[in-house]
Amino acid sequence: MLLALAVASLGPTRYAWADPGVAISTGRIDVTDSLAPGGRYHLPTLTVSNIGDRSASYEVTIAYLNDDDRARPPRSWFDVTPSEFELMPGDAEAVAVSLTLPTGADPGSYMALIEAHPVALRSGTTVVAAAAARVEFSVKQSSWMAAWRLRAVRAIEEHEPWSYVVPTFALGALFVYSVRRRLRIRIEFERRR
Repeated sequence: MLLALAVASLGPTRYAWADPGVAISTGRIDVTDSLAPGGRYHLPTLTVSNIGDRSASYEVTIAYLNDDDRARPPRSWFDVTPSEFELMPGDAEAVAVSLTLPTGADPGSYMALIEAHPVALRSGTTVVAAAAARVEFSVKQSSWMAAWRLRAVRAIEEHEPWSYVVPTFALGALFVYSVRRRLRIRIEFERRR
């Protein structure tokens, strides 16, 4: 038995070191106002830092706590930019997060985690290191008409200035067409002799 232990100790040894670390600037985001279905809301910008001693690729995802009884907002409601990036030791990346509620979002309290973690490490070593910010918000009861109005306003704001230029051009063309049709101005040229 002692011989087997001695031979085993001569073989290659792999150590799992948690070289890339991760930190996130905000631990909790509480949205105090009730949010309306159909709205788009910008959450505070998060800063993800590599607090380890090796460079690594990082990913920011949406996660959930198993023991929380509040509703889980679908991942599709969140837009995280950038969601993947590389960080050198001591570097940080600003991550913008927005929340877009569909027009049919159920009213109630919601909770999710915005989680940052290293994606892959060398040598197939797996280390689970993550940092997360808890996001809590509530969705208020809303009529379908109010939700669609909010969605239309959001679409106009997101596509400025084209959301104003195109309708203005179309109305101008319609005006010119109707004036020409009603006035039927004829211009004739005569040749002088």
